Amino acid sequence: MRERHGRRSPATRSAVGLPAGGDASHLVLDIGRLQADTGYRAEYGTERAAGDHIAWLRAGNKI
Repeated sequence: MRERHGRRSPATRSAVGLPAGGDASHLVLDIGRLQADTGYRAEYGTERAAGDHIAWLRAGNKI
């Protein structure tokens, strides 16, 4: 029951108890809920991760 790009259809999301989603214009990179639920702590932040990824791409690697 996957739509294009591997995303689950709304029917599948509700069947497994996931929210339906919303307007993509307000998405943020917030792991607050993950931290509260599991105690997870990121090894480093978004800025460093983005920089590392860009450097990796510039080195000729491909996704």
